[in-house]
Amino acid sequence: MEENKPQSPDGQGASGSEPEAKQEQDKLAFLQAEAQKAFKARDELKAKLKSLEEADEMKKGNYEKVIADKNQENEQLKAETERLKQIEEKFASFEKAQRSELLSELSDEHKAIAGDLELDKLREYVKLNKATTNSMDTARTGGSGAIDVTGKKWDDLNREELIALKKSAPHKYNMLYEAKYGRLH
Repeated sequence: MEENKPQSPDGQGASGSEPEAKQEQDKLAFLQAEAQKAFKARDELKAKLKSLEEADEMKKGNYEKVIADKNQENEQLKAETERLKQIEEKFASFEKAQRSELLSELSDEHKAIAGDLELDKLREYVKLNKATTNSMDTARTGGSGAIDVTGKKWDDLNREELIALKKSAPHKYNMLYEAKYGRLH
């Protein structure tokens, strides 16, 4: 009598137990995945090789075009450089004129201090110097007209200006004080 052996789906007899079949299937799946990775890597390398060959061919045959492109780019850069030089010269002359104009508004002592400042800082220095010299008279001789209070009120002057006004023109100080607080005590 003949024994019935279990048959596999492909018609061959089973070669052993189910764990062995599972191992074989896992091994087959792994090998197929590795083959797919290898094929993909092969295709990528072929594409890369092809692009390198094309680039090499372009290098061999198109040196004149590359040189022409670089020469054109160089000419454009030279033209831009010339344009920027002209702008730089105009700016330098403008800055020099501004500097000399601002320095002309300062005394010789202040010119020595402010001569090396950047243009923006020089503007601020001149502005500050004007504010100081306009609000307080540095020569306070005679005491009359040291600070112009025409149209000004007590609150328009700062503490230093009020002290200087009291010393240089007490009658103007008293006039502003009375207008703010009433009669002097």
